[in-house]
Amino acid sequence: MTYNSRTAASAAYYFAALTAVLLGLIGSFFHFSVSQQTLIDIIPMRTTAAVLVTGLAFLIAARRHSIILIVLGVGFMALAAISLYVNLTSGRLDVREYFAWVIVAVAIHLFLLGLSFALSLKWRWVRQLWKFTGWLSLAIAIAIIVYSWIPNTTHSYAPGSVIFIAVALMMLLTCIMMLIRAHWYREPLFFDRKLLTPSVVVSLITLLVWFSLSAAAVRDVNERGQILQGQIASQIDSQLIELRDALKRVASFKNAEDLEVFRHDSELLLRDFPAALGISVHSGSGDFVYLVHAQNRACEVDLRVLAIPPTNWLRSQMGQEAYSMSATSVMAERPVLFFTAPIISPNVEQNQQATMAVDLRALLDFETVEFLKAFSVYTEIAPNIILPANTVPFHVITNDHFHQMHPFSIEHAYQILDAPLNFYVTLHDTDELWRSARVNKLVFLIGGLVSFLLVIVIDANNRLRQEEVKLKQLATFDGVTNLIRRDVFEQELALQYSISEDIATTYVLFIDLDGFKTVNDTLGLKAGNHILHETGNRIKALLPTEAIVSRFSSDEFVVMVKHTNKALITKLAGAFQRELRRPYVIDDVEVVISASIGVAQASVRNDSADELIQRADIAMTEAKTAGGNTTTWFRKDMLASYNERLRLRTRIQQGLNNDEFRVHYQPIVSTKSGEISGFEALARWPQNDGSMISPGVFIPVTEQTGQIVELTEQILAMVSADIPRLAAIGGEERTYVSVNISPLCFTRGIVIELLKEIHLQAKESNVVLQIEVTESLFLDDKITAKATLEALRDSGIQVAIDDFGTGYSSLSLLYKLPVDVIKIDRAFISDLTPGSDAFKVADAAITLALNLNKVVVVEGIETEEQLKFCREKQCHAMQGFYFYKPEPLAVLMNMQHR
Repeated sequence: MTYNSRTAASAAYYFAALTAVLLGLIGSFFHFSVSQQTLIDIIPMRTTAAVLVTGLAFLIAARRHSIILIVLGVGFMALAAISLYVNLTSGRLDVREYFAWVIVAVAIHLFLLGLSFALSLKWRWVRQLWKFTGWLSLAIAIAIIVYSWIPNTTHSYAPGSVIFIAVALMMLLTCIMMLIRAHWYREPLFFDRKLLTPSVVVSLITLLVWFSLSAAAVRDVNERGQILQGQIASQIDSQLIELRDALKRVASFKNAEDLEVFRHDSELLLRDFPAALGISVHSGSGDFVYLVHAQNRACEVDLRVLAIPPTNWLRSQMGQEAYSMSATSVMAERPVLFFTAPIISPNVEQNQQATMAVDLRALLDFETVEFLKAFSVYTEIAPNIILPANTVPFHVITNDHFHQMHPFSIEHAYQILDAPLNFYVTLHDTDELWRSARVNKLVFLIGGLVSFLLVIVIDANNRLRQEEVKLKQLATFDGVTNLIRRDVFEQELALQYSISEDIATTYVLFIDLDGFKTVNDTLGLKAGNHILHETGNRIKALLPTEAIVSRFSSDEFVVMVKHTNKALITKLAGAFQRELRRPYVIDDVEVVISASIGVAQASVRNDSADELIQRADIAMTEAKTAGGNTTTWFRKDMLASYNERLRLRTRIQQGLNNDEFRVHYQPIVSTKSGEISGFEALARWPQNDGSMISPGVFIPVTEQTGQIVELTEQILAMVSADIPRLAAIGGEERTYVSVNISPLCFTRGIVIELLKEIHLQAKESNVVLQIEVTESLFLDDKITAKATLEALRDSGIQVAIDDFGTGYSSLSLLYKLPVDVIKIDRAFISDLTPGSDAFKVADAAITLALNLNKVVVVEGIETEEQLKFCREKQCHAMQGFYFYKPEPLAVLMNMQHR
């Protein structure tokens, strides 16, 4: 498998999806494994189910859009709408609280997630929806993480810390998956098991450890809550038993003849038991006799109301021990429990009944240690009546209201006064759980970071291994053609020189494709690479045994053939020519190119691998010069010519560096007036011995080497300086100066910049600047050249075609391209015999140019006959030795002076 950015993206996506699935599965396991009787749920089933389904949906979305994904998306939207409606209408959310906005944002996110699943990613706006939902996931995750540091620890509706961290984790995973899938939407993401396994295992361990630590924290809270619940139940039971037994003792000490003794004993009991409100005495018929009330606990009226039991209940319990709760006191939120016991006196005919009123608020008011202050305990004293045991302020709660406010609580029945009574313990302050969650979150963060780092490291390691393979491949083979590289070929050829006993049987063929640059520029780099790859295959298919081929550079190939002879090489070169002329098919378009082949034979004397390749290259260059599509064998005189060109190139550069080049001007004469109407600037290279190197020698070399650009810059600078004096020599009202511009300057896009300074100088001197170009310019780059010439003409520069008629497509240039002047080449007026081919061509070309309103200048005028011809044809201007030779400016000025 090739590892690239898509590989890493796929791994990150599947890691996030699998982590979500694991989060749902492990969360479900812990939900069911931890007792359902918990103070706070470790993680609700609805959360684990939502996470699990979301992870599975993303796994489906990784491959393709399907009907299952649409169904899940619609389901998500429905659940989000229901959740949003319930939360907003239940009254449990306060919009002023940070938590409320988080809940609403999660519901909106769930709706957008469902909408994203339901729609296809082929639509651009859906991809934007995926990206928006992904960034929203990140924002919500950050909001939840912030909340986890500053939570509302007393909000009874707020979920536990584990739920919040789990949701934040899911949001982060959702962000990763949505952004990756929205970017790589064109094709399925691929599953790399080797890349994912270590990361998923670490993620699994991290989630198990995190849930285990969280479950341990929840269990610890449960255990402490149960301890407090048992303590309070035990204390209530023991206090009630003591109160009942104390009442029985007082009743047994009752002396009907000694009321003061009874009152004294009752006051001692009330003093010892703060929860007791008073002790009343009733007749055998249940009528109230008198009351002994606790001092400083309530006014007399209040005590009479609270401490005297209901008559009907008391009458039904006469003569026996019993206890009951006053419904009236409960509704008044001052609940009272009555104990009654018979008073048996031998001196009284009718037995009496003693009743103690116990204030349950005082009885349930327990001070808890700091260790247990976060818990609240409630007792269900009667069906649908629940009282707080250690909570201030005191209030009576119905069963429904209690369970609505405390969805997570521990319920346990304890024996109170030999009867079962339900006790509930709740957690009213979750700060400790949040502190524990913050610590546990470090495990999750470290584990998650390690998991992602594993994805990155393993992917990077795989990339590195593949890059090493690629480097080895690149070190030996060319990436486009899969042929051996140039340096490898040179090493093989050098080895052949060192081990071969008959090196003269070794040949090198240097192959260069003709016109490849044009094809590459026209059809593009991809098409060009296809041609190069196909060319390499065609050459390999024709190679004899032990022959090797290399892509030398660009569109050049080099072949070494061992143990062969000239006849076989000639035959092989011909086969190469035929095979490479066979059309290349690119996107149903046929492209035909040819090849120039140079062949060199190894020599036993003063020879080396580099020299053999160089000789084959020189022969190939000669084949190119001959027009291409041919094979040329190396000859010794080619090396001399090559060395001369190389020497001349070096000498030209020295001349450019030393400012050796000069400008000569050849005047152009008006046919009508005979006056000088313009000048053509020509480059000259004088030597120290007084001789001149012909432009026909150095100009072609500068064109091939690119030195023509620097030479043009120097010539234009000199002409710019001479323009004011040239203007004074001209005989016309407005003289023009013509300069030659190489097609290479157009190819490099520097023409306008080159002419900027000289054009400014020409306008200041009232001189018209004219540039001369050859027809080859339009053959190489017609569209760009045309645009450049139009821009020059718009700025006031005239355009002339030099040597018209010697190039290609001459007639089309007359009316299709932006030219002002046509310069007829001297070759067409060399023979002016009426009826000759040269005469006919010259006559037709001049007539056509004049009819198209072009200025016609005839070059090479040397005879009176040629002068007469130009006047008869009404040409605009003439140029030639008949009038003036190219001379330095100083000579022209002296000639004018004379």
